[in-house]
Parts: sequence; structure tokens; C-alpha cells
Amino acid sequence: MLILGAVAAQQGHLHLPMVILLSFLGVLGSDQVYFHLGRIKGRHWIASRPRWQTRSQLVFRYLHTHQLWLMLGFRFLYGVRVVTPLLLGASGISPRFFLVCNLLNASVWALLFGTLGFWFGRTIEGWVEEMQRYQMWILGGVALTVGALWLLRRWLLPAPATNIPAETKPEDAPTHRASYE
Repeated sequence: MLILGAVAAQQGHLHLPMVILLSFLGVLGSDQVYFHLGRIKGRHWIASRPRWQTRSQLVFRYLHTHQLWLMLGFRFLYGVRVVTPLLLGASGISPRFFLVCNLLNASVWALLFGTLGFWFGRTIEGWVEEMQRYQMWILGGVALTVGALWLLRRWLLPAPATNIPAETKPEDAPTHRASYE
């Protein structure tokens, strides 16, 4: 969503610093909530969800060997991004230490992806302007492709059978009534 917001900012629909700030506050707040839920109920939730146990073992193992890197980079790890703050809360890490790491992590993430989205929007804008010069050629190519596929389908698929028996009239159809007597 941040990238889409940044693209919209590049197009002039939104204000980029506000998009980045709101994204930062959103991820910071959600991670803090998950962290504190993990401190309160984390061990119980993990024990009651077998699917979480596999991922939690991975996170706990990584936490013991690379605690600082995990705290600063969990937002960029696919597959464990959402559950990691909860597991960090369950692990007993200091709330103050998590807050400091989360502030750094969220700010780097928001600035990085906000900037990438803005530049991505600029690139898309260039492509769209370039495509406008060739839109008639593109439209013609699409029309030719659709026409060719239609013709191939007509030539390659067998024609439908024409000697299908006519439907029977309802009065001619046999009746099968069950007797429940």
C-alpha cells in the first residue's frame, strides 16, 4: 500500500511526506500492539496453534544468534513479518529495546519503500507517455491477435454436431412417479 500511495504522490494526488509519515505510524503502531499482545498471551497462542510453532522456532533460533539484526530487519523478512513482533514479545525482550529498534526499523522501511514507490511512479509515467506515441500500433496488434485466435479456434475445433435429436415434448416424456403407499 505504501508503494501505491507513493505512486499516487508522484502523480500529484497525495503528499509524499504525509504518505511516508502515515505508513511509518501505521506499521509502528501495529508492531507495538503485536509486541505487547505477545508479552501478555504470546506463549499461550503459540502453544495452541501448531502452524505457528514451526515459524516461531525459526524466529526464536534466529533471535538467539542474531538478536539485533532480527530486531532491525524483521520487517523485510518474507513469511515471518507479521508474527515476529508477537514472538519477540513472547520472548521477554525489553519493551524499551523493542521500541527503539522498531522506530529505526519502521523509519527505514517507510523511507525506503516510499522513495522507491515515488521513483516507480515516475518510471511508469515515462512508460505511459512513450506508449501514447504507439497506442494505435498496440491497439492494432491486440486486434490482430484476438482475430487470429478467433480464426484458429474456428479452424481447429470441430464443428458442433447438427443432428442432435429434438427435445421431447413434455406429454411424450415418460413419467416416473414414486408411490409412497
